[in-house]
Amino acid sequence: TNQAGLERGTLTPERVRGWIDQINAACGGVVVDHWAAPTLASPFRKPRPDAVLALADKHFVDLERSLFVGDTESDRACARAAGVRFEWAHDFFGWPR
Repeated sequence: TNQAGLERGTLTPERVRGWIDQINAACGGVVVDHWAAPTLASPFRKPRPDAVLALADKHFVDLERSLFVGDTESDRACARAAGVRFEWAHDFFGWPR
């Protein structure tokens, strides 16, 4: 996961870690084991698919069988550009709207 809010100061590492723990629990095990805060000029910023494609290649992930869970339009655009199925976080986690 990449969390630009860390660089902007709108997120804390503890909050990101809490989200990762929720994702891992919802998926029945450790699925996310790394997170980053890309700089605002990074090519790995969403909606560009570069980070997704690079990590999929590095870890031999089949993107057609993968799921991108996100909460922003840039998440959805990134998933589409990478060829990954997308689901809104509130639906995936069952959060109230």
